[in-house]
Amino acid sequence: MAQKELHSPPLFLVHGGEPYLVQQSAESWIDAWRKKDPDLVVQVCRFPMDAGALQRALVERTLFGERICLVIHAAAGSTGAPAKGEAASWETLAAGVGVRDAGQPCVIAVNGTVKAGSPLLKAVSEARGSVQHIAPIKGRDVEQWCAKEASLRGLKLTSAMVHHIVLQCRGNVGLISQELEKCSAYAATRPITMDALGWLVVGSEEGSVWSIVECLASQHPARALEVYRKVAEDGRPPQFLIAALGTALHDLLLVGAAVQASSGRRSDVARLCSMPDWKVDKALMQLKHVSLTQLMKWISDLAALDVGIKRGVFDGDVGLEALITSMVAECHQPAFHT
Repeated sequence: MAQKELHSPPLFLVHGGEPYLVQQSAESWIDAWRKKDPDLVVQVCRFPMDAGALQRALVERTLFGERICLVIHAAAGSTGAPAKGEAASWETLAAGVGVRDAGQPCVIAVNGTVKAGSPLLKAVSEARGSVQHIAPIKGRDVEQWCAKEASLRGLKLTSAMVHHIVLQCRGNVGLISQELEKCSAYAATRPITMDALGWLVVGSEEGSVWSIVECLASQHPARALEVYRKVAEDGRPPQFLIAALGTALHDLLLVGAAVQASSGRRSDVARLCSMPDWKVDKALMQLKHVSLTQLMKWISDLAALDVGIKRGVFDGDVGLEALITSMVAECHQPAFHT
């Protein structure tokens, strides 16, 4: 079968700190080749791999001569050190790129940044391949990316909705994309409201706990009890929720202490807490509605409840609902906000 002449670069290296975007870029490149060559055979390899298998994949053809598109997935932290027998190293991959058939489509997708001057980058350059580096999306740029992706899907989300999605997904663009797909399916039959988004996005115990904290540290703390009751109806284990709630409150306390111990600038607070900027921004907003004294009391109360449940003194579900009810009541006491 005669090879079709294609104008797309047959060798493509995409790397960077956003695995989801790296994968999306690689898939887009493959789709472009498939549109031009319907007979394209895609072969996927996971790196590190056996050196011999890698070399064969780079040079072999199918029995009937179809064009093979080789997709190699790797991680920038991989050393290629063999567990058993010989394994392909970065040098082996670079050497293979240099001897592969120049007309064979090959995309190398690396989760992580390939260092400048590496043998792989040099080999791709010498083979006249193209290279794309995808930088990590950080801070408020994540919300801008989320808003843009939502718009591309035809979703009409407010800034509060976008912020909620980013918060629940912890800034992970891969998770954000999944949640936007879920929202698109929902929006096909009814409009998306903030209340619907609350249960639609990230239906996990951790996400639910952060929703409880978000309500407590807001102008409408009473909603925390409503959120908890919905979580309890789903049969979530109370002691897991206690642990997760304690962690979430501890993060707020940590940010508050870092503000007092530093200049108060977001960059300094983020560095002291080892937190991403978007998470610090959210915590700083929440700390306007709750004091460090209040947080310390709640964490202590949760610890006491946990001990009581383990000793059989309290029923977990009843005890946790009573404690959250108490937290909501305390939010309305001015003394706690000094």
